Amino acid sequence: MTETCAPGLQWWLCEVSSLPKTTVILRVKVKPRSRKASLEQLPDGTWLAQLRSPPVDGLANEELIALVAAHFKRPRRAVRIQSGHGARWKRVQVDE
Repeated sequence: MTETCAPGLQWWLCEVSSLPKTTVILRVKVKPRSRKASLEQLPDGTWLAQLRSPPVDGLANEELIALVAAHFKRPRRAVRIQSGHGARWKRVQVDE
């Protein structure tokens, strides 16, 4: 597995390649119990996910996976939470 990152970019903006897949790691701040579900990129390169689900029994994590998959037009199986399962800041992996 190789990691390519342009000079000056943060680690969460790098692409990790291992043939034949390309993986993108996102750093996402989650706001559960929002009025509407949305995913937007912030100026610093991180992402803000507003979720309708409460952070109970993994409901917010499941909604986050579905939201990221829909945003990047990927199947849900191509998205997984690498770290931060019980935290507001998460590392989310999106596979090609």
